[in-house]
Amino acid sequence: MRRLLVSFPLLASVALAGSAQAAPPLYRITDLGDLPGGTDSSEAHAINDAGTIVGESSSTQGTHAFLWQDGVLYDLNDLIDPSDPLAATTELAQAFDINASGQIVGRATIGGFSHAFLLTPVAIVPTSDAPILGFVGLLLALLAVGLLWLPRGQRTGT
Repeated sequence: MRRLLVSFPLLASVALAGSAQAAPPLYRITDLGDLPGGTDSSEAHAINDAGTIVGESSSTQGTHAFLWQDGVLYDLNDLIDPSDPLAATTELAQAFDINASGQIVGRATIGGFSHAFLLTPVAIVPTSDAPILGFVGLLLALLAVGLLWLPRGQRTGT
């Protein structure tokens, strides 16, 4: 006759592990929408730690890869650098993943053939606030330089 020897701490840890499970969290839904001219059909495939999402959206012009960032859905085809030699012959159809550096991989038609692609960010497109912030920064810099030219007694207003 075989005896099964199981220690009490092992049994206790198994019992506790089964009963200590936390309930799953509640979630809020964000509708990412679809691209302009879309057919109300889109799929998200990946999200990075910055909250940027990539996927695909069907439209009257076919399926296009998208990037969703800060509540705005972009057609990735509109974000290809126009100076890229492949820009004129490429149509990005699906974006499958995005990493922390913003690099995106997916499927595209390049020169009439279906290929995998890697997009690498080359420039940050300025937002509408960028010129205003640049102007304010310039004014603050000029003010600081102007204060340095004042004699010591006039800098503090004494």
